[in-house]
Amino acid sequence: MPKGTFQAAILGNAPPTSDPDLCGQFCSRNIPTEANGYKGNDTSRISSRALDDAWDAVAKELDDAKRLQLVGQGQQILSDEVPALPISPVLDIIVYNSAKVSGVKVTPNGAFYNLSEWYCRTGKC
Repeated sequence: MPKGTFQAAILGNAPPTSDPDLCGQFCSRNIPTEANGYKGNDTSRISSRALDDAWDAVAKELDDAKRLQLVGQGQQILSDEVPALPISPVLDIIVYNSAKVSGVKVTPNGAFYNLSEWYCRTGKC
């Protein structure tokens, strides 16, 4: 996937945070390339100056109202570029026994972002 040797892909690509700035997934500097050791989350490989500029503006804006407006502009540019066609929603379902496991926090970031904070209540999980 990072080398871009595909014509179509089925993947789950959820944002790493609840922050609406999507540069990590859709800015050209985040395309995995040989030069960066195939690191980067823009696996759609979209390269758009307008998109880069929009998400850069979102990242720099501190005023929530202005930032919300910029996010809307970035989303519109992203939808105009059509880097991907979603075919299924991402489901975040986690089932665990709270009598045995503690520390689990399910948030918009997913269920496993704080895995290092989970622990066994009973000593036997």
